[in-house]
Amino acid sequence: MLRLTFLIFLMNIRDYLAKKRFFLLECKHYEKKGDIVAIENNQMVAINYELKIGGEVIDSNMGKDALEFAFGAGQLIPGLESRIQDMKEGDSREISVPCQEAYGEYNEEAKQMVPKEQFGDLELQVGMPLQAQGQDGNPIQVTVAAINDADVEIDFNHPLAGKDLNFSITVQTIK
Repeated sequence: MLRLTFLIFLMNIRDYLAKKRFFLLECKHYEKKGDIVAIENNQMVAINYELKIGGEVIDSNMGKDALEFAFGAGQLIPGLESRIQDMKEGDSREISVPCQEAYGEYNEEAKQMVPKEQFGDLELQVGMPLQAQGQDGNPIQVTVAAINDADVEIDFNHPLAGKDLNFSITVQTIK
């Protein structure tokens, strides 16, 4: 029994050291000074970006804290994520993402008339963003599209649906 326990102990140490060595090799690969690594799945990436539509800047974090995300986890729109995959730390790029690979085409049928009394005393305005509950119970953002005496037209399209997006991207860090 003692010999079996000792063998199991040695096997556990060997496995531990093999895993530890592998981990150290992995860390050394990514942390080695001067080693430039392209973005890969499951890495934490930090970027600065400027988003333009039709030449007008609509969002930017330039000069501010970088946006951090787990690459490959679906935290970015698919068209942007696929276009930054080969970038490395310090790289900058102008990227165009067609609406089909961003928030989709604008769907005229994704609107619904809702009785005005369902909004209570809320002072509604056209273009006002609201939060609603989707069929699956999760919150979704909707927009007030029109208001008449009895009803409010709610638009379920994403505010950027149907728009091609133009990004200026700089990769700050890859971990």
